[in-house]
Amino acid sequence: MNDRLSSVDFVDESTVLITGDFGTILRSVDGGLTFTEMTTSSIYNLWNLLLFPSGHAYALGDRIVLESFDEGSSWSFRFDGVPQAQLMRMIFTDSTTVHAAGRGAFGGNSRSAIIKSVDKGRVWHTNYESISQFGDVTDISFIDADNGFASAYNTIRTTNNGGVGNWNSLNEDGYFTAIYFLDADTGFVGNTLDGIFKSTDGGNNWEQVDACGDVNHFFFLDQDTGYAATDGGSIRKTIDGGSTWVPLSTGANSNLQSIYFVNDSTGYAVGDGGAGLKTIDYGNSWSSVSVNQFARDVYCPDPFNADSVYVLLASGEIQKSIDGGLNWTIAIPHMNNQEMWDFEFNGPYVYTCGCLLYTSPSPRDGTKDLVCRLLLENG
Repeated sequence: MNDRLSSVDFVDESTVLITGDFGTILRSVDGGLTFTEMTTSSIYNLWNLLLFPSGHAYALGDRIVLESFDEGSSWSFRFDGVPQAQLMRMIFTDSTTVHAAGRGAFGGNSRSAIIKSVDKGRVWHTNYESISQFGDVTDISFIDADNGFASAYNTIRTTNNGGVGNWNSLNEDGYFTAIYFLDADTGFVGNTLDGIFKSTDGGNNWEQVDACGDVNHFFFLDQDTGYAATDGGSIRKTIDGGSTWVPLSTGANSNLQSIYFVNDSTGYAVGDGGAGLKTIDYGNSWSSVSVNQFARDVYCPDPFNADSVYVLLASGEIQKSIDGGLNWTIAIPHMNNQEMWDFEFNGPYVYTCGCLLYTSPSPRDGTKDLVCRLLLENG
C-alpha cells in the first residue's frame, strides 16, 4: 500500500484500526501483526478515529464521517457532501433540519458558507455563492423553519425560505460577531467594539443599546430576560426585552464564548483559558466551575436537572458534570488535529461542528470542515 496513513488507535490489545487517504481503513485482530483493508466505498481522505469500548467507532475525514458498530469490521456513511469549511455555529430548526455556518473555500478562495441538512445531517446542501463576498459567517438564528438571520464580519443577512438560495442583505456596515432574533421583528447583534444593537423592524434598522465591546453569544429565557457573553469576562443582562443592559460581576477576565440558563435562576458560562462560571441567583453572583481547557459551548439538556451540564472544549472533547460543575468526566473524548466551535443535542446524539486541521504533508493549506453526530454512550 502506497497511500498515506494518518491515524491509528486500539479497540483493545488485539484489535487495531488505521485510517488513511482515499477512504483507507486497515484493521488488525492480532495486535498489528497483520492488517486487512476494510471496504468503505469512500474516495475521501480519512484523518481521525474515535473509538468507544462498546465497539462503536467513527472515522472522520474530508467531507465525510463513517460509522461502525462492530469494532471496525463494517462501515457506513454517516455524513456526506459537507463543503470544505471552518464551521462555527450550528442550529436545529426541528428534529431533522439543521443549519451550520462559517467560512468556506470555493474555487481556491475563502468565502462564507451556510450549509443545510434536512435528514439529521446525512446529506448537506451548500450555500457558497449567495453570501460569498461578505466574509465569515459568525452566527445564525432562526425564529421558525423558514425565517432566519445570519451575522458575518461585515454584513447581516436574512432568509425567508429556510436558507435555500440567496440570503438577502439587511446591513453592510459593521463587524458582527453574534446574532439572535426573538421574533420576526425583534433582534440583536453584537458589533465589535460598539457593543449590542437592537432592531424592532426585522433588521432593517438598528439602534445601539449597550457599548460593551465584543459579544460572542446571546441567550434569552423569554421575550424580556436575556444575557450576552462578551470578551474580558463580562456578562450583560436585560430584563426589558433588550432595551437596556446591565453588567454582571463575574470575577472572570477571560473571553466568554457561550452562556446558557437552565431556568430563571441557574445558568452557566464558559470561555477561553478554561473559564467556567455558574450562577444560582439570576446572575447576581457567579462562582467558578473551571473546566481547565478552552471551552466553546455549554448546554444543559434536562430542564429539570440544573446540575447535569455538558461543555464542549476546543479540542472536540465533551465533558459532563452531574453535580453542577464541581466535578467533570469525559462524555466524548477529543481527537487530534481538530478544532470545534459549537454543539447541539438531538435525542441521544450530540452534533458538533468545526474543522479538521491539516497535518503535514498536506495537499493544500488551511483547514477542512467537520460536522459530527456522536452517540453519547458515556453520557
